[in-house]
Amino acid sequence: RVYSDKKIEKLEETNRRVEDFLANVSHELRTPIAVIQAESEYAIKYARTPEEMQEGLTHILEQAKFMSSLVSQLLDVARLENNYEMNVAPVDVSTMLRNMIHDYTRLCAEKHIIINADIDSDLIITGHEVSLRRAVTNLIDNAIKFTKSTINITAKRNNLYLIIEVTDNGIGIEADNLSQIFNRMYQTEQSRNKKSNHGIGLGLYFVNKVINLHHGTVTATSEPQVKTTFTVRLPYNTTEE
Repeated sequence: RVYSDKKIEKLEETNRRVEDFLANVSHELRTPIAVIQAESEYAIKYARTPEEMQEGLTHILEQAKFMSSLVSQLLDVARLENNYEMNVAPVDVSTMLRNMIHDYTRLCAEKHIIINADIDSDLIITGHEVSLRRAVTNLIDNAIKFTKSTINITAKRNNLYLIIEVTDNGIGIEADNLSQIFNRMYQTEQSRNKKSNHGIGLGLYFVNKVINLHHGTVTATSEPQVKTTFTVRLPYNTTEE
């Protein structure tokens, strides 16, 4: 079977992307694996009290959770990139968001974060509720990681779009990075992403993929040291192609 130059080029590009992806993932897994190994060896050799053992197990658990989150993100992205077909149906976005915010209220209170919501009623579109929920969850989780004290979530309508905004009052994102934050595996070099285990750049990539599959857009604006806002626009005539 003879392949055209275009097909060969496409296969080569796909292979390069896979190699780059695996290299990045391997790099990200190296640190938590090393921490788990080091903490385990230390506990076996030197831990003499319950407190010392507890400290070691806590660090191991944190790294295990990070690795579990990473694997989950990888599976999500793999499904989307392998032409995963969504079974769409009417989604009551108002109810979905209110239920999500209710679930987050206690978590935010424990972290001394105020979460404000202004959700219009009867916001209904045709879409895939599970993936939309995961996408918005990623945006809220992102806000929780980086906010100083407050998160604002709004959902409104205009003539053409349902508009969801998630705003945090964290340190923000520099203008040069805003155009790249939705790229796969991209992380800014600024301190916003230097806190431990804040992911490997798959979360926002997943959000962008899901919203694009719903024929919408997601954008970000930011004022450094003031606030960052992620805006999702979903058309009301969202249908499966």
